[in-house]
Amino acid sequence: MSTPESHPAAGSAELAAAEAQVTAFWRRARYTSRSLASQVHPQLDASGYTVLATIDDLQAPGTDGEPGSGVRAQELTERLALHKSRLSRVITELEGLGLLERTVDPQDARARLLRLTPSGAESLREARRRRRAVFSARLARWSPADLGELARLLGRLNEDLRPEGAGGGEEPHTPQR
Repeated sequence: MSTPESHPAAGSAELAAAEAQVTAFWRRARYTSRSLASQVHPQLDASGYTVLATIDDLQAPGTDGEPGSGVRAQELTERLALHKSRLSRVITELEGLGLLERTVDPQDARARLLRLTPSGAESLREARRRRRAVFSARLARWSPADLGELARLLGRLNEDLRPEGAGGGEEPHTPQR
């Protein structure tokens, strides 16, 4: 197994340039997360947005505009690598904002499922729609081949940057809705 020091690219100008671009991308991503969160609710922070979006991505869709079936908190803890106490605080905040509710798990009456409220689901859906429109406009000049290459390279980067010991499950994504 090679170490960063033994890798031929270690310390290279190309590696430094890639690191600088990834750092700039992360800064823009944090800004975008804060912006999206405020579009869902003025008091929502980026971590709350991430939890809402992940619940929406993981749960089975509802019918006729109804919220989805819900997700267990343990599944969120594993997917997001959040400590239970931090997730509990975020869930309480989301409930207080009227974006999330706890329901009884029909498979186990002792357990609770987390699901978006109808207003939470609609606010999240609208924020995602606006984000897709902006993203589409900004990348309109990119060819399908370039977009495919970007997706491939970002997937590779995400896999290579996965924290040690992190679950092998797929990262949350934004489904086409």
